[in-house]
Amino acid sequence: MDRSKISWGLALLSAGVIWLLDNLGVIDFSWMSVFRFWPLIIILVGINIMLPKNEKGNYAYGFFMVICLAFFIYQGVTGTYSPFTWNKSSNGDTVETAKSNSDEKIDAAWSDEIKYAKLKIEAGAVSYRLASGNNALINVDMPKNSPRHSLQTVVKGEQATLSLATKSSGGGGSSKRVGIMLHQQPVWDIQLEMGAGSANFDLSNLKVAKMSVEEGASSVQLKFGKPYQNSKVSIESGASSTKILLPKGTSCRIKMESAISSNKLRNFKKIRDGVYESEGFDENGSFYTIDYEGGLSSFSVNWY
Repeated sequence: MDRSKISWGLALLSAGVIWLLDNLGVIDFSWMSVFRFWPLIIILVGINIMLPKNEKGNYAYGFFMVICLAFFIYQGVTGTYSPFTWNKSSNGDTVETAKSNSDEKIDAAWSDEIKYAKLKIEAGAVSYRLASGNNALINVDMPKNSPRHSLQTVVKGEQATLSLATKSSGGGGSSKRVGIMLHQQPVWDIQLEMGAGSANFDLSNLKVAKMSVEEGASSVQLKFGKPYQNSKVSIESGASSTKILLPKGTSCRIKMESAISSNKLRNFKKIRDGVYESEGFDENGSFYTIDYEGGLSSFSVNWY
């Protein structure tokens, strides 16, 4: 039995399974918590050299290998970070990092100097509801047993950049709902990356210049208000359901590439293959451009 081949195979198999489950939001795995224990690999190599190349040596090495893998997995699943830190980046920008542990809310303070805000959401198996407010720049509400999140905010002059990420799957309860409130004042650029989950975003009172969605097996509903100049919406969908709501009378152009999809476009006319425009479309005014790329999915645009 070639112990080296089995060791590498077992390590790669474990890493691949963990990576897949982490990307799908089934587990929350902290790779940084594992990397700091990399000297254990050197110890394993030393054990492999010292043990005799016989059946007893193989069993002993297998035992140590399983113990190390179990330790790595435990550290990755239970890895923790500092709950709240402030620092300055190398160019003097204000950087705020917050992570929720037992607390049910995290937020970033509002400043009248902020004119533009960019938000990236890395979501796991979570149900999000997003609306607008006038208190904090962003407020994240996590009821008991809902998934915990981390929030990083970088403010540079008029520009704020926020990153919100799922850090744990919650306390084992049935609630997976997380509420998000965004300030109405800035112009928003929002990016949502979601594997398996749902999102109901009411953006009708926000100035959204750009919205991008990358979704796997999820359900997403986006309710927009009037376009901010020429607002751009980009959607990449796998086996998902995507619904978009627009105000009546809004001009909209849709560019679509889809494999096996169910598409429902109300009051749109086909211009050419893959291109649709709303009735009375006026490219000289403000309008939405929606770029949609879907697989085995459902896509609809309706009016309110």
